Amino acid sequence: MTQPARGYQPYQPMAPMMAPPAPPKRSRGGLTTLLAGLLALVAAGLVVGGSFGAITEYRNSYRIDDDPSVYATSTTWWGFHDAGSSSPVEEESVLTGLTLVLAGALLVLGAVFAFVAARTRTSGPVSGSRSLISAGVGVIAGVTVLQLLAVLKQMDRYNEQELDAGESLEFTAGLGLWLPLGGLVLGVVAVVLAHVGQRSAAARVEPNTPRMGFPAPYGYRPQPPVAERPTDVQISDEDAAADTQVVSAATASGADAPAPAAPVTPSSPAPVVPPAAVVPPAPVAPPVTPATTAVPEPSTSPASSAEAPATQEAESPAAAPPVTPATTSVPEQAPAQPSTPATSSAEAPASPATPAAPATPAESPATPPADAAPAAPAEPAAAPATEPRADAPTADKPAEAAKPTPLSDLPAAPPAPELSSPDDKSDK
Repeated sequence: MTQPARGYQPYQPMAPMMAPPAPPKRSRGGLTTLLAGLLALVAAGLVVGGSFGAITEYRNSYRIDDDPSVYATSTTWWGFHDAGSSSPVEEESVLTGLTLVLAGALLVLGAVFAFVAARTRTSGPVSGSRSLISAGVGVIAGVTVLQLLAVLKQMDRYNEQELDAGESLEFTAGLGLWLPLGGLVLGVVAVVLAHVGQRSAAARVEPNTPRMGFPAPYGYRPQPPVAERPTDVQISDEDAAADTQVVSAATASGADAPAPAAPVTPSSPAPVVPPAAVVPPAPVAPPVTPATTAVPEPSTSPASSAEAPATQEAESPAAAPPVTPATTSVPEQAPAQPSTPATSSAEAPASPATPAAPATPAESPATPPADAAPAAPAEPAAAPATEPRADAPTADKPAEAAKPTPLSDLPAAPPAPELSSPDDKSDK
């Protein structure tokens, strides 16, 4: 058996909290509207009927040589006609009567709308009856007033006319003028009744209820605790396990729900402090690498080849080692690396390094060709940068200025094997 969760009360819609709308009031202007319609119908009949009557009638009798003569005519809304003249009179047709027919049609339509408005009290028929009756009466007023002014002018002219002896003149206004004037008077009364007697129904006021819905409840009432509400329904453990619903403690006990936590307002960010200036570290002197001793290459200068044997014999009196037959090999001079001066507190130019003694090249037994050029003395190479120099500047001893070395102080190059005499070769 499925049971609702404990502490839960199903929603029950509340009854609407308003009174039913009052019924609409009965119309009090139906009679006046009906009378306005009837008067409009009568006015339309008078106007249309008067359009076929004579507006004016003219008759003039006179004698000529004791012979009586008559001239009689009648004027209507549709033309000019002969009314019994002695001599024939040419007739003429006009279409002035169309205005009266139009006015009569407007009055008839206004009367129909007035009859409908007297029964329904709706705004459409009321507005239609008022508009149509007013338009018809306006047309009648314009046409009949103009025609009345024309008739009055003719009467005034005939009254001032002088007559001869035995002459008579008659000028009268007919029903074609008086009937439309009567219809005009009735039409004005109909307009007044149509606008005063009938009032349009008031607009319906919407009740204080949401459309297409029901009034929402104002809140849930607190329920008593579960322990205080006894129940006669026994719920087994199997049913409870099959249908379980989680209900919060506040809902189960009937207590109010906890208030929502206040929103956390973010604080303004701290100003960004620019970093301090970074001081670059002091430069570290790179390690001094030793420079390789370069082996002098034989020179092709003939001037230096003459002095080479004497200089070598003076510097190296020892005998040369035996020479094995081999091809002439010229040692290549490796590029010397520049020496890095030691760092000192006082800035001074470093003195040039002392040139090292050149190595003795091996002699070749091969006989040089006749056009071979003599070898030039080798250039002194720079001393290794890693060896301690006696003339290196220190903190206590300033560096000496560099001095150029004359050519006479340079060591002589060893003799070239090509310039040795045949006797020396035989001794060896």
